[in-house]
Amino acid sequence: MAVRFGALVFSVGLMLAGGAQAAPLQAVSGWSGYFLPFVGHVSTDSQFNTDADNAQTDSLHARGRDSGRTRVLPLGLVSYTFAPQRAQVYFGIPPQNVAEGFFQVELGVRHQLANGVGLRAAWLPLASLDNETWSDPFVSGRPRQTSDQQARGAKLAVEDLFGGMALRYEWLRRTVDEERSGEALGLDWASRELLRRDARAHRYTLEYAWRVAPGLTLLPALRYERERADGAALSFDGWRPQMTLFWRGGPHQASVSVFHESRRYDAPHPVYGQTRDDRGYGVVLGYGHREPFHLKNWRADVYLVGARDDSNLDFYDRRSLIAAVGVGYSF
Repeated sequence: MAVRFGALVFSVGLMLAGGAQAAPLQAVSGWSGYFLPFVGHVSTDSQFNTDADNAQTDSLHARGRDSGRTRVLPLGLVSYTFAPQRAQVYFGIPPQNVAEGFFQVELGVRHQLANGVGLRAAWLPLASLDNETWSDPFVSGRPRQTSDQQARGAKLAVEDLFGGMALRYEWLRRTVDEERSGEALGLDWASRELLRRDARAHRYTLEYAWRVAPGLTLLPALRYERERADGAALSFDGWRPQMTLFWRGGPHQASVSVFHESRRYDAPHPVYGQTRDDRGYGVVLGYGHREPFHLKNWRADVYLVGARDDSNLDFYDRRSLIAAVGVGYSF
């Protein structure tokens, strides 16, 4: 099911990180990590949802069919800290990475300077969880065929600047294994080239954790993304401002996040004759409880997410609702 979980995983990462700042390195050398699987029910009407009941569409001028299913979202990480060198190597999904709304596996290294500023470099070797799409999304009146899609890249970050600022840069390479967009419509070669989805993306994120009161943190964040696809009709510039209020009191944690997203594409879409222009927004509500029933190192979390994307091309409109519950363990 090709549904973006960015809104959900932002708040999950925020809860795990304890308020958005990178967790300090351990004072002694050794292993640490966490495992937090989520089970969630996802409802969406995206045309790019690859569930079987959305395989066939009868209109290229409307959203997809409403469908829902239960899905497992596994989050976890294992790391080893070299305390004398103030360094750490890790493999998995770091909470801070998750908090950016991007949950690929990382193989990375962290280093903490004497003044507390953190440096991070990572390779993203594995495809994301949403690794299927339609080979040709513009097939109507008969079932569409799926294709695997991959996303790999690298990340650099500077964290805990000025007591709460973080700067992150990500480079991504996206590929679709069987790209056939536009073939069913009989588009000529030049038009089909405009729809090629293989792409290189650059993403820049700035955020600041402002502690407004004991246990209360306000986290404004701004992300800019430039994606240059092989097809100019799918290349875009995107902005995403987000605001999160995070509360922590004793074993309880709660967060409220709101976000807005805009994408402006480079060239007219050959199927619709217009340049695509997307707007999206959403809200996330989260609650976490550390050590429920006095279970040491365990935690439980519940999330509700609502998100909506509106495009001037109705085919790209979508609405998504997510309800998720997770129980995890840290070591």
